[in-house]
Amino acid sequence: MTQDYEKLKKFNTEVSKMIAEGYTIVDKNDNTRMCVMEKKNKINHGLHIVLSVLTAGFWLIIYALILLTSSSKPKTITILVQ
Repeated sequence: MTQDYEKLKKFNTEVSKMIAEGYTIVDKNDNTRMCVMEKKNKINHGLHIVLSVLTAGFWLIIYALILLTSSSKPKTITILVQ
């Protein structure tokens, strides 16, 4: 029982580290110690709005391309604890 508890504790520690790096949990299974996480690209919307105003709307084209091409990348993490 203690060995399973230690494995689960290590798994949760690793998941916590990933959360600290900016990942969010999509799905988590403690029994199989598997976690699907994703990290979304952060976009500074305020900066892009200011640039759009300063360039009379020209920056909106670039801003739209950034919004369309930035997507979250799901990452499946399986932690093997021995």
